[in-house]
Amino acid sequence: MPNTAPPPRAHAKPSLLSRLALLAVSSLVAGLLAELTLRVWFPEIGKLRQLVVSTDDERGFAPKPNVRLPFAGVFSPLSQQIVWQTNADGLRHEGEIGRVAERFRVATYGDSETFGWSVALEDSFQRRMEAIDPRIEVLNFGVPGYNVTNVRDDLERSVPRFQPDLVIYLVNKNDFNEPVQFSPLSYSHVLLHLRFAWHFTVAKQLRLLTRDEPERLELFAREAERMTRYLEARDTPLVMGFLKWKNRESVRDHVPNARPVATSGDGHVPGAYAGSTQRFRRELVDVKAVLAGELKEDLHFTRSAHDKIAALFCQVISGEAERSCIPPGWRREALTLGTTAAAAIPQR
Repeated sequence: MPNTAPPPRAHAKPSLLSRLALLAVSSLVAGLLAELTLRVWFPEIGKLRQLVVSTDDERGFAPKPNVRLPFAGVFSPLSQQIVWQTNADGLRHEGEIGRVAERFRVATYGDSETFGWSVALEDSFQRRMEAIDPRIEVLNFGVPGYNVTNVRDDLERSVPRFQPDLVIYLVNKNDFNEPVQFSPLSYSHVLLHLRFAWHFTVAKQLRLLTRDEPERLELFAREAERMTRYLEARDTPLVMGFLKWKNRESVRDHVPNARPVATSGDGHVPGAYAGSTQRFRRELVDVKAVLAGELKEDLHFTRSAHDKIAALFCQVISGEAERSCIPPGWRREALTLGTTAAAAIPQR
C-alpha cells in the first residue's frame, strides 16, 4: 500500500518582528539581572550621581546645591550611617556663608578626603579646626573625584567670591590621575555601576602605571604653580598638605621657592609664617607622618585621623602646638575690605 502520510512540515523561520521582540525581552532580563547584581555590589554608588552635576568648565562636575543624602559606604559598610549635605553654594556646609568673614577664614580644597567621605560633617577636619580655635572659619571645597586640574579651576572660581585669608590644598595620590569624566551616561544606574567597577579594577592598574610618569608629575607641578601664583597675586598664603609625602617631590623639583615642612621628633610643626621675610608663603606639609596607624572606613580616614589633620594644620598656621589656628598677632579689625590676613602678620 502506498504511503499516504503527509510529508513533515519544515519549521517556519521566526519573523523579523518576533526575533526583535525576543532580543528586547532578553536584553531587558539581562539588564535587570545586571542591575540587581550591581546594586548588591556597590549599593551606594548612586549617591555620587545624586551629589554632583556636570559643568561645562575644567571642573567637569561640581556638587549640587542644597543636597542632603544619607550615606552608608560604597566599598564597604560604614560603622555608622552619615549624611552628605551641601549648602546653597554647593559646599559641604550648613547654612549660608557670608561674603566677608569676621573670623580668620581658611578655604580647603581637594578630593574625597577633603570632602570627608567617611565622616559626619561635625567630624571633618574643617570642623575639628573650628573646635580647636573658634576664631577660625574653615570652608570645605572638597569634591570626591577631583584631581589637581579640577581643584585649580575650582580655586580660581571661588577665591574671589569667598576671600579666604589662607588656602589649604590637601593633596591625595588621586590628584595625579587624569580628570574623572562625568557624562550623561552616568545617569544610567547600570552604566554608572559598570563604569565604577571598571574604574576600580582594570583602570586602577592603568592609573598606578601612569601616576608617577614624568608627564603626570609635571602636570601636577604646573597646576600647583598656577594656583600658587594666583594666590600670591592676592597675598593669600597656601599650605599644601600631602597624604603621600613622596608626591611633594613633583612640586619641589618643578616649582621654585617651595619649602617643605615636616614634623619634628617632639611633634612640633614650624608655623607657616615663622621666620618669614615676605608677606606670602607656601608650605609643603607632611600630613602622612601624623596618620601612621590610622584606620580607614570605606577606604577613607575616620574622625580620629581628621582630628590629627586638624591639629597639624592649626600648628602650621599658628606656629603653636596648643589651641591656636590663626597667625600670631592677627586681628580682623586691623584689615580693610579686600586685603588678607597676610598683611597683618608681623614681619620678622
